[in-house]
Amino acid sequence: MDAAALRRLFEPFYSTKEEAGTGLGLSISRRIVELHGGTIESESESEPGKGALFRVKLPAAAVPRPAILAGH
Repeated sequence: MDAAALRRLFEPFYSTKEEAGTGLGLSISRRIVELHGGTIESESESEPGKGALFRVKLPAAAVPRPAILAGH
């Protein structure tokens, strides 16, 4: 992906696919991650066909203890 495509990647309805896809997948994914207090980042080699890396960061959550262990 080139730099211009990377900048627009999370825009609704933006797609690098000419005839397939709606361009909503990554914008929806980012919104879900943000609603959970996280972030999603992307990077790509400038050479086409080399793939891309997506990094999702979510805050740690407290894990509730089972009721059987709560009193111990």
